[in-house]
Amino acid sequence: MSEDIYSLLRMAQGGDKEAAGRLIEENSGLIWSIARRFFGRGVDPDDLYQLGCVGFLKAIDGFDESYGTRFSTYAVPKISGEIRRFLRDDGMVKVSRGVKEQAQQIRAARMALEQRIGREPTISELARETGMSAEDIAFAETATGVFGVYFKLQSFFFMPLFGLNNATISIIAYNYGARKPQRITKTLKISCTAALCIMTAGLLVFQFFPDLLLGLFNPSQAFLEIGRVALRTISWSFPIAAICIALGASFQALGNGIYSTIVSLCRQLVVLLPVAYLLSLTGEVQRVWLAFPIAEIVSGTVTFICFTRIYRQKIKPLFEQA
Repeated sequence: MSEDIYSLLRMAQGGDKEAAGRLIEENSGLIWSIARRFFGRGVDPDDLYQLGCVGFLKAIDGFDESYGTRFSTYAVPKISGEIRRFLRDDGMVKVSRGVKEQAQQIRAARMALEQRIGREPTISELARETGMSAEDIAFAETATGVFGVYFKLQSFFFMPLFGLNNATISIIAYNYGARKPQRITKTLKISCTAALCIMTAGLLVFQFFPDLLLGLFNPSQAFLEIGRVALRTISWSFPIAAICIALGASFQALGNGIYSTIVSLCRQLVVLLPVAYLLSLTGEVQRVWLAFPIAEIVSGTVTFICFTRIYRQKIKPLFEQA
């Protein structure tokens, strides 16, 4: 490992964010090579890349030169481990910790009541045992299932989008190296149009046929009622997600992978979870689903700002040089 890398590692471990950013950029190929191993699992490639970056940053913090090994060798299991942990826990759509804890509390109460009364307890009995409302009981018991079903269904539309994204990255990177800006912009236009068509189809299917989709999983009536609203509400984010993913290809292709990390963090952590929590405080559990389109609107705005910046810095100068 070169002395320059050692120096950057020391600076990054000392809190130098610019040094950490340089290390990520210089090792983006390594991070992408590991992220690609997990393609095809219904998770946005940009999200996999930013998860890999999180693992990479953990590798920076934990690395010690006295280990006597190359930093890249040390970083690989950290990167793949972070992605595996995400996929193992909940995948792209995370169930809030509060809902999980409620579900665990309900399961414990159900088992205790079954032993005590010798039969399946009713929702009202579970409500008295746990101190929750009957509505909260019904929602908590089905929320995890609804998330899981949504995750499976949305994959049918996101998977082609991810394939399109991968192809777009390669084409843009090649034409950037060849100094052909017209082909870059043409590729982006075609990619955005195709992505929008795919996700608009997904939106229409989720809006008009939610019962048919949910019916594939033998749902209860409560599951249908919650799932119907969930699919229709969340799917409004699909067209925005299409543009975000299509434009996001330019971030990776032109060496600005940090922009993808910023967009993903805004979507998942900065907006989605806090907004979902705030909406849950209204007492209307079905409003929680609004957190998804709200998060996508914010991430779409951030994507547009980042794309405008990268266009001015890297694509527009190519036209001026032509």
